[in-house]
Amino acid sequence: MVDGEQVVDLELLIRVMDDFRIMQAEHITAMEGGLPDEIDLWCRQRETAFRAIKEQLNRVLPGLKSNESAGRLQDNLAQVMAGEDELCRLTIAHREELKKEIGRMRQGRNALQGYGPGRVVNRSR
Repeated sequence: MVDGEQVVDLELLIRVMDDFRIMQAEHITAMEGGLPDEIDLWCRQRETAFRAIKEQLNRVLPGLKSNESAGRLQDNLAQVMAGEDELCRLTIAHREELKKEIGRMRQGRNALQGYGPGRVVNRSR
């Protein structure tokens, strides 16, 4: 049986995880539209949210006796992890695009260096 305080802590933990999933959805939507400028802000938000989840888990887990509560908690954690997996996938895809773009920029720079000082290209023929 779970006592009243434990139920309150569990409900707070579920609420904190729900808030985190909402934040994840916002970040995923923004990443799908291109890399936003708020990455630093996101990192701070995520650190704060993870700290809150960890604190609540530390309060809830020692007294968790109900299989129903454990199942509910497990489902919520699985959803949080699925959101993290999606954000990771989007970040990796974006990183690969940046690598390709940097490669194209290097090729352009090398081509421009071929037209450096002292080299005249006669295109009048």
